[in-house]
Amino acid sequence: MRGGKSIDISADASGQNAVEQGADHTPNLTQVMVEAEAGNKEAQYQAGNTYAKVRGVAKDDIEAAGWWRRAADQAFAPAQNALSYV
Repeated sequence: MRGGKSIDISADASGQNAVEQGADHTPNLTQVMVEAEAGNKEAQYQAGNTYAKVRGVAKDDIEAAGWWRRAADQAFAPAQNALSYV
């Protein structure tokens, strides 16, 4: 996989993923963004979700779509699905 280690984007029992957990999203968001910039398709998808759902950053649908596009270009199905709603 291009971009290094895998980011766990799976939901826990409460339905929250790694970025969504906790009141302060900064540490998890920082790690996701580092991995996204490095080309990790799972992190790119999660970065898109972060911008779309206002979790630790200002809502920005264009930025969200850009991150989803990067992941979709790597054939990441959840990102392709997210783009179908934009």
